[in-house]
Amino acid sequence: MRIAVLSSPRSGNTWLRYLLAGLYGLQHQAVHHPGELEWDGLPEGYVLQLHWHPTDELRRLLDAGGFRVVTICRHPLDLLLSILHFCAHEPETRHWLEGEGGDERGIHGQGPTSAAFREYAVSARAKALLAVTPAWLDHPDVTRVRYEDLVRDPVGTLRTVATTLGPFRGDPTSTVASLTIERLRPTSGNSHYWQGRPGLWKTLLPQSLAETIVEAHAPTFAALEYAADSAEWPSARVAAERWHQIA
Repeated sequence: MRIAVLSSPRSGNTWLRYLLAGLYGLQHQAVHHPGELEWDGLPEGYVLQLHWHPTDELRRLLDAGGFRVVTICRHPLDLLLSILHFCAHEPETRHWLEGEGGDERGIHGQGPTSAAFREYAVSARAKALLAVTPAWLDHPDVTRVRYEDLVRDPVGTLRTVATTLGPFRGDPTSTVASLTIERLRPTSGNSHYWQGRPGLWKTLLPQSLAETIVEAHAPTFAALEYAADSAEWPSARVAAERWHQIA
C-alpha cells in the first residue's frame, strides 16, 4: 500500500501521516518538493506527506506509483493561526510550495491582531497555501478527512478512512493512544504539535479581521465548507492578550 497525504500546510498532515503509518505498518516520509524523491525506488509500503498542487506531473507520478490520495481539511482561520505560530519556530516554511507567493518572514514574532498578520492573511502567499487542500478534493477516489473530526473522534474518523483505504493491520484504539498530540508534542523541537484544538480563531480573531480573511479567500472557504460564524467575538485587546498567553 502506498498513501499520499496531500494538503495545505498545518492542516494536521503530520499527525495523520503518523496515524496512517502506524495503522497500516508503513514507512513514512515528508518532503517539500516532488523532485526530492526517487519515485522508482520508493518502498512498497509507504506514506508520503507533501504540500503541493495537483500538477499533471505529480498526478502522473502518483498514478504510476499506485498511490491512494488522502487530503485533510482544516478551518482556514485556524490554519492561518497555526502558520503564524509555527513559522517563528521553523524557518523551513520558506520551502512550502517553493516560496510561491512569498514567505513567512514578515510575520515572525507577530500576533494575530498585528498589521503584518492582517496583510499576510489576505496575501498571495496565504492564498497559495490555503488552495492546496481544495485543489485535491476532485482527485479520483480521494479520501477526505476533516481535522475537526479527527480531533473529536480519532478512532471513529479513522475507521471511516478504512472503508476506502482498506482494513487496518494495527488496532486503531491502541495506535491512536500511542500517537496523541499530547504524546507527540514533546518529540518536536520546532513546536510542531501546538494546541491541537479546533476553533482557536473564535478566541483569537476580532470579527472584522475574520470577515476580511473570509472575503479574501471566499472560494477556499466555500470549497471546504467552512464559515466564520461566532456567537461572541473578542476585541483586538482581548485577542492580543490571549495570543500572548498561549504563544
